[in-house]
Amino acid sequence: MEDHSLLLMQQGAVVWNREDGLASIIDVTTSELPVDKAGVSVSKVEHSLFEWLKGHLLKLKGTLMLATPDDIAVIQRLRLQSAEKSKMTQDHNGFRKLLIVLTRAGKLFAIHTGDGRIVCDLWSEVFPSDSEKIIAASTRKLSEVVHTQAKDSWLFVYLIDTVTGHILHRMSHHGSQGPVHVVFSENWVVYHYFNLRAHRYEMSVIEIYDQSRADNKDVLKLVLGKHNLTAALSSYSHPEVITKCQSYFFTHSVKTMAVTATAKGITSRQLLIGTIGDQVLAVDKRFLDPRRTVNPTQAEKEEGIIPLTDSLPIMPQAYVTHALKVEGLRNIITIPAKLESTTLVFAHGLDLFFTRLSPSKTYDSLTEDFSYALLLITVVSLVIAIFITWILSERKELEEKWR
Repeated sequence: MEDHSLLLMQQGAVVWNREDGLASIIDVTTSELPVDKAGVSVSKVEHSLFEWLKGHLLKLKGTLMLATPDDIAVIQRLRLQSAEKSKMTQDHNGFRKLLIVLTRAGKLFAIHTGDGRIVCDLWSEVFPSDSEKIIAASTRKLSEVVHTQAKDSWLFVYLIDTVTGHILHRMSHHGSQGPVHVVFSENWVVYHYFNLRAHRYEMSVIEIYDQSRADNKDVLKLVLGKHNLTAALSSYSHPEVITKCQSYFFTHSVKTMAVTATAKGITSRQLLIGTIGDQVLAVDKRFLDPRRTVNPTQAEKEEGIIPLTDSLPIMPQAYVTHALKVEGLRNIITIPAKLESTTLVFAHGLDLFFTRLSPSKTYDSLTEDFSYALLLITVVSLVIAIFITWILSERKELEEKWR
């Protein structure tokens, strides 16, 4: 059908239909769910508190291996009920959102990230955007063909200031060709291409540093106020920048790339790579640091710089999709959650894949199955032990005085 749906008709009547528009997504954005402003009654609070205590006591029995099969069944049921994934309101962690997707057929779908259901769908008119912004560009010689000899092939990469049009940096790769995949974040650019000389794929990283503020590293100048941190900046000025570059061999051909995004940008970044095998691979940005050397100094090690190798490591546990495949993978979208440690990842093609990712682990939250009851019992036991120890100490001191 025109709207990318499948219909089975029998004697002029539709007996079966299936919506396949989500297999041809061309654009994705997100929308926040409304805040839950409904009042809560005292009886509801008391019931919720009772259920909370009951659930954690059962979890404590499970932790101590005292739970019966019936208790385990109740624990599983409570976990499903307490997830609240399907609520149409915001959660305090920012995990529940609406994914607004546009399909090639011109249909809009709103997908709930909590349980994956389609909240609504409607037709829309698709108009071209009236402005575009160049973030990174790669060029190819007009005489270059897809399959050519290394000596005739060049790949040029330019970093362009989108305000002034000034070229900040230019890189050339002799004996290389596309297809080129580029991702840009903060002060660095990573791009993937094919090295004809080595007959292998490569990934290169370029990092840009503002040299005009390099003197501000002197602590004494900062204390005495002899710095330029408060100096006025203009978008039309030509900043004094330096660049560092490094290239690494990479095993896979790439379909698409993205970078994890968090609310404050404090958490370490990960590069999300859509491989030719329709999987999503997460690579720590530290492996794509142009400052890596074979023998890093102690100061560099403390900064987290990894010793240099000629290729990027691929570990099985680094696959975000695990053993699953996103058939026909076309794009990866990252969405920051309210928790700084967590980013939401949405990959789409013929299949849809959604997950939560914590590049630096969940340092700002507890797991859903954390045993608060066990923590409470531990704290109470410590308080009782301290009180008993204090009484025994006072008694011993009194006996010493009577001697």
